[in-house]
Amino acid sequence: MKMKRLLCALLIGLALASNPVLMRRLPPDSGLSDALKWAGSFVLIPGALVGWIASGLRFDDLNMTVVGIANLIFYSGLVYFLLGLWGKHRDKTRQQGPMAG
Repeated sequence: MKMKRLLCALLIGLALASNPVLMRRLPPDSGLSDALKWAGSFVLIPGALVGWIASGLRFDDLNMTVVGIANLIFYSGLVYFLLGLWGKHRDKTRQQGPMAG
């Protein structure tokens, strides 16, 4: 079960880490693509912070490879943790049985 959770976490983390590549492929003049790019930029914040620190606090030298790897690690870890919580909650509710109403 832990291997399945790890694989799911890595796949979701990879999907979120590939955000910059996907955002570059959107057409520039669409209102929907502008909204997606704006919302997608928030996903980059954890990796951008790590990249900013790794570049010596200079945004001009930000390495997108570092940003992508940091996002992969951050979001994979977050999803792995959340899937663990969800599994514990699911097991707990199964042990209690159906609620009597």
